[in-house]
Amino acid sequence: MSHKLILEKIALSAAIKDFNVYRENLEYYVPENFDDLVHKEILKYLPKYNDLILLHIDLQANLDYKKAGEKQYLEHLRDFPDYSTANIKKYLDKLVEQRQAEELKREYAQACLNIEDGKPFDKILDDHKKISTKSITKKEKQQNISELAAEIFESSIYNSEHGILISGLATGYEKLDFFTSGLQKKECTIIAGRPGMAKTALCTSIIDNISIRPVNKKHSVFISAEMSQKALITRLLCGYVKNTYNNILTGRLTKQEWLRYAYAYEKIINGNLTIYDDSAPSPLSIRSKLHELSTKKGEIDLVLVDYLQIMGSDKKHGTRAEEVSYYAQSMKEIAKEFNTHVIALSQLSRAVESRVDKRPIMSDLKESGSIEQAADAIFGLYREEYYTGNNIGVTEVICLKGRNIGTSTILLGFCKEHVRFENLIY
Repeated sequence: MSHKLILEKIALSAAIKDFNVYRENLEYYVPENFDDLVHKEILKYLPKYNDLILLHIDLQANLDYKKAGEKQYLEHLRDFPDYSTANIKKYLDKLVEQRQAEELKREYAQACLNIEDGKPFDKILDDHKKISTKSITKKEKQQNISELAAEIFESSIYNSEHGILISGLATGYEKLDFFTSGLQKKECTIIAGRPGMAKTALCTSIIDNISIRPVNKKHSVFISAEMSQKALITRLLCGYVKNTYNNILTGRLTKQEWLRYAYAYEKIINGNLTIYDDSAPSPLSIRSKLHELSTKKGEIDLVLVDYLQIMGSDKKHGTRAEEVSYYAQSMKEIAKEFNTHVIALSQLSRAVESRVDKRPIMSDLKESGSIEQAADAIFGLYREEYYTGNNIGVTEVICLKGRNIGTSTILLGFCKEHVRFENLIY
């Protein structure tokens, strides 16, 4: 007997034993979740009766499949297996997953049969990715709205009772986390700035706070088209050793700094961070890497991409703005597909330099297109120290757009020599 058939029998058995199971899980008792023709026939008449005898009588009177109307088979279902209906939800979920897995197998098999001779490999991968995304979307639609509402309600009560102010992934920067309530799953944040505003440094500092320093390390993935793995890790070391990038590389360190270096080395090699430094990564190649990584290591808590304007394209676009818009939209899709948060860096246009006030505004987003629409939040970085030499060590993190959080400006401390952001006491 196949695993799918066993799950179908368990589902029908629970409904026959306790009609409330059927009433409370109507979204599961639909024909597409059942392959066996006898079971489909029983399912037609199940809504009318909460009594085995009446169900048996009506099935006999409207017999399309003889076995469905046999009292012996109905009794077999009722008693199959001898277990409580208390944990039926687990089996109903498995029933849906089995159906989705079989659909996916069929679609993949058909896609393989339809591969044309000479079709580019990246297009074949893209077709298979679309099948995978379609499967995920179908699974999400199975979620019951009432269950989601209850989950949100229970979470709100728990957070209130325990004084929890951060509902998402904490970055380690108190003012920023208080404003955003943390980085939320399935959302995309754009961090934008002119060169010299320390965009990458903010990302490596957030990664350090999430995936290296804590006891409970979250899994971060850094996709860097601009800097090498070696450069990024050296930057992380700077924050621990409290010395400059060049001195780290050349070993010009004091005895105390060497001790901090040894400590940093242990922290980093035991961290939960993955770095890819491919040149011009495309949305398709990023998806491929994340699929492989999530299969090997499980959940991905944060994805960082540095940066949008130097990504590679896996399809043709009419204009540069359309191309960058496609990258931004892909980041949002990746956040939803992998149930994670994506931070993507973006350059700002040179228009900033022509203004007296060089704080970023939304129209400064370079080749913006639909970046504004794709992002859930957009932050622009401004360091007065860079332009005037004043306000040393202070960075303004300006929220230009916050779909669910509004707009504000948060001040963070930045040490240029140590390439590290810190909480600013003010």
